[in-house]
Amino acid sequence: MNGPTNRRPHLSRRRFLVGGLAVTAVGTLPFDALAAPTTRATDGRVLVVVQLTGGNDGLNTLIPIEQDAWYRARPTLSRVAKGSHDLGSGWALHPSMGALAERFRAGELTCLHAVGYPNPDRSHFRSMDVWHSASLAPDLTDRPAGWLARLGEQILAAGGRAPAMLHVGGGALPTSLVGDEGPAPSVRDLDQLRPPSGSVGGAVFDALYAERGGAGEAAFLRAAARDAVDLGRRLEDGARAPLVADWPQDAFARDLALVARLVRSGLGARIYQVELDGFDTHRGQAPIHADLVGRLSNALAAFQDELRAAGRADEVLTLVFSEFGRRVRENASGGTDHGAGAPSFLVGPAAVGGFVGRAPDLERLVDGDVPFGLDFRAVYAALERDWMGLAPSTALEPLRVLG
Repeated sequence: MNGPTNRRPHLSRRRFLVGGLAVTAVGTLPFDALAAPTTRATDGRVLVVVQLTGGNDGLNTLIPIEQDAWYRARPTLSRVAKGSHDLGSGWALHPSMGALAERFRAGELTCLHAVGYPNPDRSHFRSMDVWHSASLAPDLTDRPAGWLARLGEQILAAGGRAPAMLHVGGGALPTSLVGDEGPAPSVRDLDQLRPPSGSVGGAVFDALYAERGGAGEAAFLRAAARDAVDLGRRLEDGARAPLVADWPQDAFARDLALVARLVRSGLGARIYQVELDGFDTHRGQAPIHADLVGRLSNALAAFQDELRAAGRADEVLTLVFSEFGRRVRENASGGTDHGAGAPSFLVGPAAVGGFVGRAPDLERLVDGDVPFGLDFRAVYAALERDWMGLAPSTALEPLRVLG
């Protein structure tokens, strides 16, 4: 694909569960490819996208420890400066993010300053639609399908093995993974992949595999369900291997651990998306945010350790983003409200490391917000073209983010 189209995916297509795996019955989706290996894509690099849902407070994640304006605007929240991890150039990571600070010093963490897009309106829904589609079109019907789904379609068209993309974790499937040919498979956990047992489960599977031919809707649904079951078995096989890294015991870490297992297994998927929710910190932010960014940091560090132990770290790049940052001034409830520009992060040995973009100057705000300095679409273009080897979804010049 050479760029976004004006088509939107038909979300009325039937979505159902087979063997615990969420799939969609779509007449144009080649379900048989889910079970039948195709020629492996020439470039096996993997992109993992971590979504920090709710609007992460970038200024208390990547902290401007040498800017007096930050301390003045945040007399309470600026206390995190004590114990923060100095990265140099006037910036530090939150005290809970020591594991990622070590990755920064090793050259495996890139901090992208003030990422966003023009004229943000501070709406969760609008902003997430923009990030998921890689389009600033004002009307949802005018925006293209999900940007990751478009990449997945390119991968399959080039002979890549299905599934090209996978959503891991609970919650709603992000629209970034919903394409014109249907949504990506979604898996919540290892138990979900195990087929149902007992007489009822056996009868269901006997019915699915009893008749291979036929025509019409019933035959199509049986074929789709069989392919979903086969995919579930492949995923389960890939997820069985024991972990070797020191993994935290929380839901986000479990999601990333499952991604690591599937990457190690040679499943063939090249795109994964996971989510860490809870960043809409309007009140009592300090302890909530400390817990969230600590979980993010520790899980990403374990993820890198797991990939390195498997000899796959050089093949995987992780993008961490949130739909917007928070306002510079803390509010009366000990929290922060919806803002604009915020840091994004790239994690992995392939990342250029250090800082990319002009650091925000808190004496030069726009309506109390950090203005965006890096257009997120230029970040996407670099990942699409330079990392994945695919056609970018935007005409913006790609950023230099790879080493």
